[in-house]
Parts: sequence; C-alpha cells; structure tokens
Amino acid sequence: MNANLAVIADNLDYLLWGRLAEGIPGGVALTLMMAVGAAALALPGGILLAGAAWRYGGTVRRLLFLWAEIIRGIPLIFVIFWLWYLLPMLTGSDLPGAVTVTLALAWFTAASVMHSVLAGLQSLPAGQYEAARTQGFSRRTGAAPDPAAAGAAQRTAFAGGDFLSAC
Repeated sequence: MNANLAVIADNLDYLLWGRLAEGIPGGVALTLMMAVGAAALALPGGILLAGAAWRYGGTVRRLLFLWAEIIRGIPLIFVIFWLWYLLPMLTGSDLPGAVTVTLALAWFTAASVMHSVLAGLQSLPAGQYEAARTQGFSRRTGAAPDPAAAGAAQRTAFAGGDFLSAC
C-alpha cells in the first residue's frame, strides 16, 4: 500500500482551519469551537441537574438518573442523529450541523457532569449538614451553601476528567 503523505502536507491549512478566512471554520478549528461550546453548555447544565437530583429525592431523582442512563448508554452518534432530525421538527427550521453536534455533545456530557457533581456532593461527611443545621439553617434553605462549597475539591477532579474524555 502506497501512502501519499504529500496530500496531507499540501492541504494542512485546510485540515487545520477550513475556510476560516471566508468565515467558514472547519477542521481542527471547528472541532475546538464545538468542544468549547459544548463544555460551556454542559457544565452549568450538569451542575443544575445535579443540584436538582441532590435537593429533590424520589421521583425527580429517579427520572434524572433514568434520563442520564439512557443518554449515556446510547452511542453519541445516535444522539447526534436524533437531534439532527428532532430539532428541525421542534424549531421549524434547519439548524447548522455544527450547532446540532454541539448541542448533542452538550446534552451527552451534561449527563456525565451531573453524575460527577452529585458524587462530589454525596461524598461529603454528614457533619457538614449537621453543622449547617446547628447554625440555624433549615434543611431546605441553608444546608446547600456549606456542602456545595466544601465539595468543590472533590467535584473539580471529576469535572476535569469528564471534559478531557469529551474532547
């Protein structure tokens, strides 16, 4: 098999940047833009979902876990295809392919971030909650700030691994 590596060398600019000078990114530039965009959407989304799962038990938590397991159990390419056909039906117009892929990656990654952040919150000792209660905070309003801040170190390692694996 003869490999003609001159093709890669001759088109390296296009492989890296696409037609960025014309306003149409491609190649590595587009990949990085989609990854950063997906991370920017997935991180706050996953944190909000973890907060909901941590705060509300029962049915809400089970539904969030079911959603996350379904999304994480399906290959990402299927999630992209689903959104490729589903989003135009919901919005009534076609979305660019890069936007669809970015949203699919964010949706997929938010499920993983939710599990990681929730694991960080659950790893805290019960004394954190008891300390908040003895200071006069109610379970509903005051217990969240102390454990959320104390669990930041545990969650940082999880979130870093999530985003490295997503990119």
